[in-house]
Amino acid sequence: MTPIGLKFYYGCMGSGKSENLIDTFQMVKAKAIVLQATGSRGSDDLNESREKDKLVASRNGQSIPCTAIYVDMPSDDLLSLCMGHEWVLVDEAQFLTALQVQTLKHISLAACVQTYGLRSDFRGEWFSGSSALMLNADNIIEIPRVCQVCKYNKATAHFRYTVKDGQLLVDRAGAQVVHKTKASYVSCCSLCNDLYASENEVGNLAKTAASLIEAFSDGT
Repeated sequence: MTPIGLKFYYGCMGSGKSENLIDTFQMVKAKAIVLQATGSRGSDDLNESREKDKLVASRNGQSIPCTAIYVDMPSDDLLSLCMGHEWVLVDEAQFLTALQVQTLKHISLAACVQTYGLRSDFRGEWFSGSSALMLNADNIIEIPRVCQVCKYNKATAHFRYTVKDGQLLVDRAGAQVVHKTKASYVSCCSLCNDLYASENEVGNLAKTAASLIEAFSDGT
């Protein structure tokens, strides 16, 4: 019997969310539909790329086809997409609208709905989908990863940066979503995230964070 309910798997970038989704799909694919939230239906670069690809891709090289969920998709269309499926797997769930989460909650009364996404953005603020899922999900599961900077603490945040003339520039106030070719992200712990507010070089930050952690572990 398929377990019904709405689940939200959240984690920082690189934590293995897409890999988890793909692994689940491989086990139940005859009964499943895979969806991917886009955040809008405009002609911006980000969504043009997603419309073209229509893939859930993990960093280990695996990928599976998916169907896009646009921000203005009517609830009836979302219901029709999921009708007859025992499993509904949703990638990039942070881009869902609150209404779409409510629709998925309704669908989860008769199916297992598993959503995967980020909890918060690089500014530490909610995405619309993640905040709604935190309120409505029957089960909330963290997929952890280690901080990319200090390699010690659990990553709980992100910072966004670009490189210009050999200098790393941290973006603290830009748009919530930009095309992946225009910026890069680092998954980090709270300590390293705070340190990055005043540091500009990855190497210096890693050294500073490691020194602080060593000091804490020594009780000094």
